[in-house]
Amino acid sequence: MKFAPFSFRLNKSFVLTLSFVCILTSSMVGCKNREKPGEEQEIQETEQVSDFPQFSTEVRSLSQDDLAKLGSKNDLPTEFVYPGAYYAQVVYPERLASLEDQNAALDFFAQGTFQLPVPETLSQSKFALYSKGFTFDVLKNAKTNEVLQDGFPTSVEIVYLSSEEAFDKEKILAQVFQNVDQEKIKTQKYDKCEVRVVEKPLIMQLDQSGSIVGKIDSICAGVAFPTDTSVVFISGTPESLNKYFGPEDGDSRGIVAQRLARANVSSAAVVFQYDYDFSVPNTQLIQLPVPVTTELMQVIQQNVLAFQFLFDLSKQDGNLVTLNVNAKSEEGANELRKAIGTALMKGVDNLHGQLSEIAAQTTDSTDAINKIVNLIKSVNLTTDGSNVVGTLQNTQDAVDFFVNSIKSINDSRANGEIYAQIDMAVRMLTQLSKAFALYYRQNSTYPANICAADGTPLLSWRVALLPFLDESAQKLFVQFKLDEPWNSDANIKLLDQMPSVYMRPSEPNDKTKTQFLIFNSPGTPFGRSPQGLKMQDVADPSRTLSVVLAAPEHAIEWSRPEEFAFNPQKPTETFGPFVCAAPLYGDVMGFACDDSEETAKTLASLIFGVDENKEDGPVVEQSAIEEPAVEEPTIEEPAVEESTVPSE
Repeated sequence: MKFAPFSFRLNKSFVLTLSFVCILTSSMVGCKNREKPGEEQEIQETEQVSDFPQFSTEVRSLSQDDLAKLGSKNDLPTEFVYPGAYYAQVVYPERLASLEDQNAALDFFAQGTFQLPVPETLSQSKFALYSKGFTFDVLKNAKTNEVLQDGFPTSVEIVYLSSEEAFDKEKILAQVFQNVDQEKIKTQKYDKCEVRVVEKPLIMQLDQSGSIVGKIDSICAGVAFPTDTSVVFISGTPESLNKYFGPEDGDSRGIVAQRLARANVSSAAVVFQYDYDFSVPNTQLIQLPVPVTTELMQVIQQNVLAFQFLFDLSKQDGNLVTLNVNAKSEEGANELRKAIGTALMKGVDNLHGQLSEIAAQTTDSTDAINKIVNLIKSVNLTTDGSNVVGTLQNTQDAVDFFVNSIKSINDSRANGEIYAQIDMAVRMLTQLSKAFALYYRQNSTYPANICAADGTPLLSWRVALLPFLDESAQKLFVQFKLDEPWNSDANIKLLDQMPSVYMRPSEPNDKTKTQFLIFNSPGTPFGRSPQGLKMQDVADPSRTLSVVLAAPEHAIEWSRPEEFAFNPQKPTETFGPFVCAAPLYGDVMGFACDDSEETAKTLASLIFGVDENKEDGPVVEQSAIEEPAVEEPTIEEPAVEESTVPSE
C-alpha cells in the first residue's frame, strides 16, 4: 500500500492546458489585468499586505513564546503531520460542497495527492491531512546484500482522516488488506495507538541496464485508528512508524507542522504547505507550479524557503486562490517575483502562439486557451516583506475553470487506467493469436469447446488451447479430466491455476475468471462450427474476430464453456468503452467503442464474418441492422499510458 502521486502520459495539447491549470489551481501567481479594451494587457505590480505570517528558517529553533507571536494555532491536529515532513496538504470535503460537481473534486484529491486505498472514506471525513517526508536508510545490493549507500532517502507518506461519525473499522481493514495474506498482517503498539502493518523488503532497479538492483530491508504499509472517528494510512520504514506514532506534539514535530498550525484555515477548502531545504542531502524537490525555466529554477534554489497555498470558496468578493512564497530576504522576494512574472508571461506568449496553430480546429479549443490567458492575466502578484504573494479573485469564471479542469484531469486518469489495461490485453491477445495459429497448423481447425459424445460442452476452448501455450500450461492440461465437466470434483480443483494469459486486465488479482471470450451465438462462425472452425468457413479471416476482451460483467470461469452473444443495440454492453480483439488472421485490433449504428454495423461484420462483397451473408438476429458496414473500421494500437498505482 503506497500513497504516491498518480502520474500519466498526456498528449501535447492536454499537457499545455494542464500546465496552466496547475498555475491557476495550485499557485495563482503572476500578473494583474489592466482595463485597456483592445490593447494587450500587461503585468501590473501592486503592493498588498498579506494575511500570512512572516516565516523564516529561524522558526526551527524558536521558543513557544516566539512561536505564539506568529499567530494563534488553528484547530488542525498537526501532531499527525509526519515529523520530518517537507510537504502537507489539507482538504475539507464539506467546504467543496458549493462546487457544481463536488464528487469530481473529491475524486481528484482522493486519486491524486492522497491515493487513498479506500477513497470513499474521504467523502465521509470533515477534513483530510496528508504529509510526506523521508527517512535516511541503508540501501543494499538485492543479490549480494552489499551496502550501496548508507543514508539513502526513502519516502514516507501519511494520510490522516477525521470524521464526525465513527469509521467502519472492519470494512476499511478488509478493503485495505483484501489482497494480503492475513497471516502477514501484524499488530504493533505505539504510544498513540495500535497499527495493523504489513512489512516486506523494497526492491528497486537502479539503472536502465538492470545490472544493479537495490533493496531497503523493510518497508511497512499500515492502518491505525487513533480514535473511533479518525483513521491513519501510512507507508514508510519501521523507523518512520516509530517517529510518526511517537509522543511529540505538533510544534515539536517540524517546521511544516508549525507553519500549518498557524495558517488561516477557517474558511479554506484546500491548503498546501511545502518546504524547501537545500541544506539536506538528496532533498526531494517539488518545483513551484509555474512554467519553470532554467533562470527561474536558479532563483528558486537561491531564495525560496517554502510556499503555502489556500483555495477558498467562501467569499464571493474575496480571493479564490492565495499563494504565499517565503523567501530568505526582501531582496530575494523581489527577485523571485520578477522571475515568476517573467516565466508566466512567457507562458502567455506561448499560448498566443498556440492560437494560430489551432485556428483550423474547433472554436472550443480557441475559447479554452483564451480563458486560460485571461485568467493568468487577472492574477495579482505582490511582495510583502520577504514574501511573494499571488492572488486570484473569486469569480464564477475562475470557479468554473477550476471545476472543468478537475473533470478533465479525472477523465485523463481514468483513460490512463483504461489504456494501461488495454495495453495488457493487446499483449495477451497477441499471445493467444499465436497459440491459435499453432493449433490450426496441427489440427486444421481453430480451437473449440471440449464436448461430450452428445455434443454437450464440458470444458472451454481455453482448456483445449493449453498445450499450445507455455510449459506450465501444458503440464496443467494433462491434469484435466477431458470427459468430465469444468466443475466436476477433479476439474474444479484446477480452477485457481488459470494461466496468466487469461488474466483479467481490470482485475489482475482474480485467479479464476477471464474476460477473453469467443462469440459463439447462432449465426457466428464459431456458432455454426461448434466442432471446430476452418479458415475456409469465413469470407475473410483478417476481418473475422476470434478472441475478444469482453466487458467486465461478462467475466466467466476460465475453464467453463461460454455462451457469448453480441448486443448490436448497445455494443458497449458487450465490449465496454474500447474494442480489443484478435482476428483469425492478422494483428490484434483496437478502437473506441460506442453505441452508434455505424459502430454496431462495423462490429457485426467483424463478429459474423460477413463477406461484404456478397449479398447473402448471414443475418444478425434481433438487430435493427439491415446490412454490415461497408467502410473499413479505423483500427489503431491503443496508446500505452504510464501510471503509478498504489501497491500492496
